[in-house]
This record gives sequence, C-alpha cells and structure tokens, in this order.
Amino acid sequence: RECMEAFRGYVRAWDLAWKDVTHFVPPPGQLVGEPVPKKFRFFLNEKTPVTVLLGSDREEGRCASALTRLLVTRHNDFIGLINTHLEATGQALLQTGGGVSGAYAKVGARFFSEAQALKYDLDGKFKSFVAKQCVDNTEEGITVYNFENAQQYLMDTFFIGKPLIDAADAQALSVQYADDDDAIDVKALARRVVQEEMTQDMSQSILGDLRSGAAALRCLKLLETVISFVSATAGGARKGGVALEDELMSVYMRDTLLMGDAVKTLGSSTIEQQVSLKHLLSLWHTLRSLLVKRRFEDVHDSYKTPLDVKNAQAIKAAASAAF
Repeated sequence: RECMEAFRGYVRAWDLAWKDVTHFVPPPGQLVGEPVPKKFRFFLNEKTPVTVLLGSDREEGRCASALTRLLVTRHNDFIGLINTHLEATGQALLQTGGGVSGAYAKVGARFFSEAQALKYDLDGKFKSFVAKQCVDNTEEGITVYNFENAQQYLMDTFFIGKPLIDAADAQALSVQYADDDDAIDVKALARRVVQEEMTQDMSQSILGDLRSGAAALRCLKLLETVISFVSATAGGARKGGVALEDELMSVYMRDTLLMGDAVKTLGSSTIEQQVSLKHLLSLWHTLRSLLVKRRFEDVHDSYKTPLDVKNAQAIKAAASAAF
C-alpha cells in the first residue's frame, strides 16, 4: 500500500513537471546535460519499467535524476523567496531558528519528509481567514483588502520553518549497478599500493557496523575519494618509516587529504582502526556487497556460458525498442 501511494505521488510529480525537463543532469565538469530525447516523453503507469523511477546516470534512470533536480530546484527557489521576504521584514530569525550563524536549515534528500514539503490549502483555511480577517468595508461602502495580513498568514501557517534541500545530496541518490566494475581504476591503485584482502572478521565487523545501504553509500563515496588520490600519488615510506600500504586509511584521510572531519562519518570503528591502504580494494568490494547484488553470482560456472554477440545485440535492440 505504501509503495503504491509513493508511486501515485511520483506519477503526479511526473505529470506536472516532466514536461518542463529539457535536459538530463550534466556529468561532472559540464554545465549542460544531454537534451532529453523524444523516446522518454511518455506517461507513467503501472506497466512502466521500475528503472524509470530509480535515479542513475544510465539510460531511463537519467529521467528520475533530472526530475529530482527540477523539483529540488523549484523547492529551493521558493524557499529562497520566503527567506528574502523574511529578511526584508525583519523576521529572518523565524527561519534560522535564532542560530548565531544565521544559516538557513538544510536537510539531506535522504531525510526529507512529507512534513518538510511545501503544502498549502487556499480553499480551506486561507479563504476562511481572508473572509474574516482581511476584508473590511468603509463607511462609504468601499471594500478594503488587507493583503499584508493575508500574506503573513500564509507565511505563518504554511511556509515558515520549511528547510532547503541539499541539492548535492539529492543528486547522490542513484542506483548502484552490479556491473559498475570500472567505477575505480583497479590497475592504477595496484601499481601504487599492493592490495590485500581483509580478514573475514574485519569484513563481518564492518558490515555489522554499517548495517544499512545508506551508511555503506556514504562510506563508499569517501572511500572512492581516497582511492582516486592514492592511485594518483607515488608510493614510498611514510612518517615513522611506515610503508604506504600499511598506513591506516583514517590516518591518510586526516594527515594527507586533510579530511579529519570526514573520518568521523565513516560509520565503522573497524574501518577507522584497522583498515590500511592495502585493504582499499577489499573494502570497496565489501561496501558494494551492501549496495548491489549479482543475481547469478552464486550459480556455479558449470551452469553458465557467455552470451554470443548475435543474441547480445538482439537483447539490446529489444530493450531500446521498449522506450
């Protein structure tokens, strides 16, 4: 039931806003993404492939990512107008919570709830309030409207206290595919630092610490940053004569990458205290085990055979024709 309600809400958002999405989310380093092709101009229904609803940087998954970006932008733009008005009328503290920094509240997309969304009821409470509190008749019979009072009611009742959405976090909501084995340069990493498998106890302890896919994804993003830097730097001894491969990942993050604060968000004491740079690849595979699942990885090789080129092309053509 909850899934169907969520789906119907997504369909409403698609029907209202998808027509305004002209380009996909641009890849890193680019300002404008690829134009949305005509094959993705369709209406959603219960027969729509679920991949259309899951944000990613691939094919139909790009639709969800682009729609999410538009909705987040519209929400934040509206909140920006509210904040500007509150500042101009000396009411900014109502939106910042009275904090010393004066920063406006911002929430990550993963934790954004219905209660934080912009909602208003013009035909119910607002119309009744306007009739009672915002309309007056002079002795000359002239009707006078108090628009400022009506505007303040809207602010107080519907808009004040709504947070901005972290746009970067929203774009991080994407599907991890099981065949994304090229997400890191394994060869470049191995050239810099000899890699070893973590012990089974370490892997199990890390999985027990993280528990959820969301926690694993946060840790994976940090790990891939570390891997990219390690892969691009030379080896050699570190402080105290410690070999690069034996340096703790947390120490490397703190002392070399100056990411001391990020160490606290790794989510696992085992990673902080035991994982060395020689365990990076093993840790990467361990984290991905919480995020992706190869449907046939437990099937013995005796029962599997590579797909021939002709059939592979036929499957790709059929998949493309589905949209």
